[in-house]
Amino acid sequence: MQDSSCVRAYHRSVYIEDPEKSKAQMGSCKDFNIITLNDNSVQDIISKVQTNGLLEIGLTILYREGFSQLNKPSEFSVFGHCTPMGLMLALTVQPGYTDFCYFSVSDNHWKNKNTPQTFISLLLNGRCRKLCYDAQELIMFLVDKYGFEADQVCLKWLLLDPKVGCWLLDPDHPPGQFADAVHALSLGLEKPSASPNMKTVACHQLQLLSSLTEKLYQQLLKQKLWKIFVDMEMKLLPILAVMELRGILVNKERLKEMENVLEVNKIRRKISFCSCTLDC
Repeated sequence: MQDSSCVRAYHRSVYIEDPEKSKAQMGSCKDFNIITLNDNSVQDIISKVQTNGLLEIGLTILYREGFSQLNKPSEFSVFGHCTPMGLMLALTVQPGYTDFCYFSVSDNHWKNKNTPQTFISLLLNGRCRKLCYDAQELIMFLVDKYGFEADQVCLKWLLLDPKVGCWLLDPDHPPGQFADAVHALSLGLEKPSASPNMKTVACHQLQLLSSLTEKLYQQLLKQKLWKIFVDMEMKLLPILAVMELRGILVNKERLKEMENVLEVNKIRRKISFCSCTLDC
């Protein structure tokens, strides 16, 4: 079972940031102070997290093709069809105070080869809100890249994925891209001015992801779906990610035995039906 304290932390999550202030922030994506993490700056972030804790983490993969998970074209929707270059992180200690960090996944970027895995474990094992659109893809990439143990991933990595939440709200019209989810929840936020800088665009979209998840939380709570979302769907998500990446073992002999049992039951039901028909 997943860490119950982690689950309780999600149920206690309350979004207290002023919506008007958030809306104003969404209207502009210029002048983000982006920290490019290295061995030294990661230690500074770790110390800050251990001292102050974290309220929320937003994560998205950046790809060499020039986009992130939050604005990925539909033709690149299948895992493995584009090349990750790093992660963009939004680390919020308290409302209004967010550090935007770029985390390179290039092995040559890190002097200590254990630093990336240690840092990701600290973030994803924590009890704060962790937000990612299409979290299954993120989990599969991190497990494949850094070799995290399945037990750790399945028991501790509880992320909130608005893609799944929007599907719960409207199963007949599940969102594909992040923009679909924004439209489905009718956020009505201004689009930022165009920027050629992929990292800057990702920072704006991570802000939007936070506002989207806040509204999703309210809608799921209203329809009594929040506990299903957190306790069922989000617990299954890392398990499905590991299963898809690593596969599952099947006992063929046992499977054959089950097939035989089902076939016998099928024949018995058919005989029983025929007997009833003749009696009538």
